[in-house]
Amino acid sequence: MSSDFSTPPSSFKKPDNRCLKTASRLLKLRDRSRTEIEKLLLQRGFGTEEVRETLRRLEEAGLLDDERAARFWIDKGRRAGHGTLRLRETLAQRDIPEPLIAKALGGDERRDEVARARTVLERQSRRMGKLSPAVRARRLAAHLTRRGFSAECIEQLLERFNTEPTESE
Repeated sequence: MSSDFSTPPSSFKKPDNRCLKTASRLLKLRDRSRTEIEKLLLQRGFGTEEVRETLRRLEEAGLLDDERAARFWIDKGRRAGHGTLRLRETLAQRDIPEPLIAKALGGDERRDEVARARTVLERQSRRMGKLSPAVRARRLAAHLTRRGFSAECIEQLLERFNTEPTESE
């Protein structure tokens, strides 16, 4: 989660540093990547040197941390039932550097992804009523694909799922 910004460090109390105050407000909402904060500050018209100094100060104070931001988005995505492909896409959209994405998702083991996909599949399957097995399988596969699960994971789950008896049988 985000750090506590209610009492900024004494070095942040300079009243003329609007760039730092703006960055602090942005980080108060949620963790963000360094690049994301940099882009937002530049879009708001702050100078390049002022932005660089602000980013340096935030990093020194431990308030700007790409790894923490990546963990935030991964945890949020996992709770929402997203697969590894979607998590990777979300991190890239949030300007998390690729080496950090690989490191952060390194622990996203296959069995964890399969377990998340199975939960999503079971929940979605209950909503499909009495569709034919072929239609149900096609729709479930499409749903899991949109959630960011790999084709291999989906195929494995659907094979198991289609061999198990349904609640109505």
